[in-house]
Amino acid sequence: MSIRIDKEMTIQKERMIFKRNWEYYFDKIAEIIIYSFWTVSTIALLLNPKNEINQYAAIALISVNILVLISWYYIYKLVKIEIPNPEINRKLFVEIVSKKFPDLQINDKGLNSLRSKKNIGLFNWGKSLTIFFDQNYVFINVTTFGRFETKSPLHSIVNYLKLKGIENDFYATINGSKLLEF
Repeated sequence: MSIRIDKEMTIQKERMIFKRNWEYYFDKIAEIIIYSFWTVSTIALLLNPKNEINQYAAIALISVNILVLISWYYIYKLVKIEIPNPEINRKLFVEIVSKKFPDLQINDKGLNSLRSKKNIGLFNWGKSLTIFFDQNYVFINVTTFGRFETKSPLHSIVNYLKLKGIENDFYATINGSKLLEF
């Protein structure tokens, strides 16, 4: 896909913002149709007077719908991590990310952004890792892809929690190294 990231807007909004082209619009329209169809069909199923759905099934259906909509939000969410000393801590950060995502090949060439992508295989999901370095901050996002590079809402909450784990590991490593210096 040739969807390009608008780096300045992405950093400013702390969400993945893409430059507008025909693929971007096609992708957004497809997402809106899928998520709207899911929500509308859930509401229609629950409000149908001829439907004798179990109350537990209704609660489960509503819960799944809410979970899918929350996942849609986290697909584009960036984790913002403060790096106190960018010259020293950048290498440490990239090492931690490489350990968390061993299936992605991360090559740090000192640029302001890193991107790594794993293609979709027969029995595995594709992944896209995006990292932006901006002064004393790092912005990171992971997206899991399904067939035809569609963004998977099933993995977005787990991906966000992995990124928060990277943040915790990074701060623990920095604090541990500060303790060793004293």
